[in-house]
Amino acid sequence: MFKCLVVFVSKFVIPILLISVLFVAGCTSQQPAGCTADAMICPDGTAVGRTGPNCEFKCPTNSIVPSDNTLSAATLPLPVKEFNMTAKKYEFVPGTITVNNGDEVLINIVSLDVTHGISIPEYNIVETLNPGEPKTIRFAADKTGQFTFSCSVYCGSGHSAMSGTLIVNP
Repeated sequence: MFKCLVVFVSKFVIPILLISVLFVAGCTSQQPAGCTADAMICPDGTAVGRTGPNCEFKCPTNSIVPSDNTLSAATLPLPVKEFNMTAKKYEFVPGTITVNNGDEVLINIVSLDVTHGISIPEYNIVETLNPGEPKTIRFAADKTGQFTFSCSVYCGSGHSAMSGTLIVNP
């Protein structure tokens, strides 16, 4: 009886277990058809999934990516640094924004009282901020240093003092 059990296990049970393990492993591995589950943000702000025969991240051709249009770990963009900001007589809140060189920066800003503006000359940003109308400013922090942003629309007697600081760390 014991000999029959050993023969049964060795001829049927072990092969069935091995086939089951291989089947389960094959079903859970990434295959080209299932490579769109993960997503990332391209440097131009578009979201993409894994595509292509080797399931690389591929950005649209209008994105700022290497010439082969494939992002590797070394070229993946850093996460977007997002800030919510208000402009009011005569201050920006927060008054200081700190990011790292290479970060994508997203500033959601709204004027709370009168028409203001925001200007960051080093990044060619000049926006008018009408009261209650949110504005989104997006740019790549590609210059290291401290940069002053200021109100670019005359807003009253304290206009000249309405400024803040953008710090871009190396």
